[in-house]
Amino acid sequence: MLVSRKIALPENIFVLQVDDTLKALQSIARFHRLRFNIPVVAITGSNGKTTTKEMLAAVLSEQFSILKTEANYNNEIGLPLTLLQLEDKHEAAVVEMGMRGLGEIRELTNIALPTIGIVTNIGETHIELLGSLENIAKAKGELVEGLGKSGLAVLNIDNRFLAEMAFKSSVKTLTFGIEKTADVSMSGYKYAKQGVIFEYCYNKQNHEIFLPAFGKHNIYNALAAITVGICLGLSHSQIS
Repeated sequence: MLVSRKIALPENIFVLQVDDTLKALQSIARFHRLRFNIPVVAITGSNGKTTTKEMLAAVLSEQFSILKTEANYNNEIGLPLTLLQLEDKHEAAVVEMGMRGLGEIRELTNIALPTIGIVTNIGETHIELLGSLENIAKAKGELVEGLGKSGLAVLNIDNRFLAEMAFKSSVKTLTFGIEKTADVSMSGYKYAKQGVIFEYCYNKQNHEIFLPAFGKHNIYNALAAITVGICLGLSHSQIS
């Protein structure tokens, strides 16, 4: 147990007294994460984080034993608590990163040390706190900046802020999209009774996917998951 002041507890409980319990929690989580040489995928964006996380977790679970963020525990407390659940059985992790202001994604990235970062989109969520779409893009871009030279950024090319980020990024970048040419692009879709059937194109090859969800926004989420699945060596049948 972490405490910042002395409290009465049963003798069989281990207590660590620190000046700042939040910083201690984050430092311990970072230390624990460093014990695992596995892919860690971090997801941020104005919308679609949780859906993309669930889709990607479903894809990666076809090949890996994974740890994922539960619910949307994506803040300065929830992220460390998620990382502390890493065990030897885990072969990959998928975590969400939320933010309310500049610098917060940078702090979360420094804790999780992701190897892959997804930015789903840049929209007006939290514009009342950051003041402009440009500031929101800057805040979300902290994930890409924190990946390091060996990291991989996965970005929505249809969003003008992320298209610019992809162009300027110093890390390896793969893009996904519907309207513009991307590394992983949607090449057509049709509605089905219980969802949507769409084709994605990668490396000049088309593959068909049935997605049990409606809406163009969910195709974007699926394309992000597909892109990471491809990067981590999954086959089309596993992704599907």
